[in-house]
Amino acid sequence: MKTSAILGSLFLAVSVLAQTVPIFTADYYRVNPTNYVDKEVTLAVAYVQPIDHAKNDGMQELRANTYNQNRFGGHISIVASPEIAKRVAQQCGVMHVWDHSHITLIHGIFKKDDAPTGAYYVLVNK
Repeated sequence: MKTSAILGSLFLAVSVLAQTVPIFTADYYRVNPTNYVDKEVTLAVAYVQPIDHAKNDGMQELRANTYNQNRFGGHISIVASPEIAKRVAQQCGVMHVWDHSHITLIHGIFKKDDAPTGAYYVLVNK
């Protein structure tokens, strides 16, 4: 009986959490990352911040501030060639905006980093 109550409470908590995470945000994809790894996703980006350190493979990294449904949705790295990263930065903007009045939808592949941290990122190649 106690197991049923615990499982019911856990299911309710997960259901509530899933409803409160805004779709198309970093947090949305990290709730259940195995459903999205190596698949195309859409990110709702308020703005990006360039990352200063260079990647060994010549790619550039941007930190995306995701925002949708009038709520912040976490940060996630966007990795792209320098040309594409420049275009993404121009489209999304690089200045922090408090009102999030401009949201840009970015498409890419949701990936898991091979590094020990196992962080997730979005590879944009178009």
